Amino acid sequence: MANFQFTIEQIESLKSWKNSLQTEKARNWFEEEEKAEIITSKILNDERFKNGENLTPEKLNELFSEMKWFSANRNLTSLLYRNNEITVFNKYLRNLIHGIGPFYERVDDFFKLRGIGIQTLSQFLVAADSRKYAFVSFQSKEILGISSEQDQVALEDAIKMFDIKNPDKLLDRSLDYLRDHVIFQSIKELLNLDKYNLVNNLLWFAFDQDEQGPEEVIKSY
Repeated sequence: MANFQFTIEQIESLKSWKNSLQTEKARNWFEEEEKAEIITSKILNDERFKNGENLTPEKLNELFSEMKWFSANRNLTSLLYRNNEITVFNKYLRNLIHGIGPFYERVDDFFKLRGIGIQTLSQFLVAADSRKYAFVSFQSKEILGISSEQDQVALEDAIKMFDIKNPDKLLDRSLDYLRDHVIFQSIKELLNLDKYNLVNNLLWFAFDQDEQGPEEVIKSY
């Protein structure tokens, strides 16, 4: 049983912000995300990739391009597989999504690659399965106004949820992502949303001002 809870004010805000998903701009954006997800999911869940065949530079570039529909992320460039060596990058990406080890260990391993922050890691996960993995960015988290006490409760929930044996041995980024996964999962469940990218979309478009779209609001994290 999760202990994390939103305040009454946060719940009221989230329910109000859900209306932003019904705007024409949000609906059009989601349609493009859906098209992109067909491509990203196909690439990342291809049986050949699962079984050890590496994604080529061309295929990775295609993946990065489509992933940017979920969020403009300047880290999604060829530098990811050039700075980490393409075989190494493929190995860690494959393990993150399809590995059999504990999820928290796979997350921690992926963060050891160069150029990987919380948003980038979560963007790969949501590109593989938007119903299963939370998409987290600094800006969307900040909008929620989560207190330090709520963060601590969410972290304790994450340690239980993911059965983390020795949290002190994990990178801070790993614990932060897993903690925020609990928070964004709570939003998804509270608002009965089908996919995690919709959680981010409602936050983006609820605070969409001066005709800024998600591509301008969200930066690397």
